[in-house]
Amino acid sequence: MRKIVSVHEMGKKKRRNQLIVGVVLIGVMMFGTLGYAFQGLGGSNTDNEEGIVKYNGYSFAESGEYWSLAVGDFNFLFKYNPEEIEEIGEEDFGLITKYTGKPLYIYSEDNLVRIEILRNLQYFPQRVQNACPKNKICEDDVPIKDCEDNFIIIEKSELPELKSEGNCTFIKGSGEEIIKAGDEFLFKILGII
Repeated sequence: MRKIVSVHEMGKKKRRNQLIVGVVLIGVMMFGTLGYAFQGLGGSNTDNEEGIVKYNGYSFAESGEYWSLAVGDFNFLFKYNPEEIEEIGEEDFGLITKYTGKPLYIYSEDNLVRIEILRNLQYFPQRVQNACPKNKICEDDVPIKDCEDNFIIIEKSELPELKSEGNCTFIKGSGEEIIKAGDEFLFKILGII
């Protein structure tokens, strides 16, 4: 059988439990703050220059297989940093504002480059949709587009190439070279190169 407890005793027990929980939470917060404050004094220093590449005033941080770049509220991920690519396209592709608030169409024969482009442009276009160039036969039920619309065409090719015609951007290459061409395009429209 349960012991009969008065309202006064229940209130006293409840206040004691709340006090214990409060003290524990304050302790956790204090130790967390102290740990963060003294973090750089020990073995690892997150502000070291290892894994950081500075290019044209931008700092690229190595993050696993990728290089990350924070610009304002946006975080970008690239397979290569600007020092690892050789510029193959000499054209001006405009800036990211060219894609802001407008539909973007994409045709890709290389899924890795497609993902790289979409991951970094996701914040800007009104929407992104697969499309088929007029000179190609596509099996999917996608719209056929030309260079009247913002259109990125990624094609496999023996020689890497990056060029612009009207509102079309052509990214060509094979293996790692096509990914480098895609990163070069991104660097150019973000104003990094």
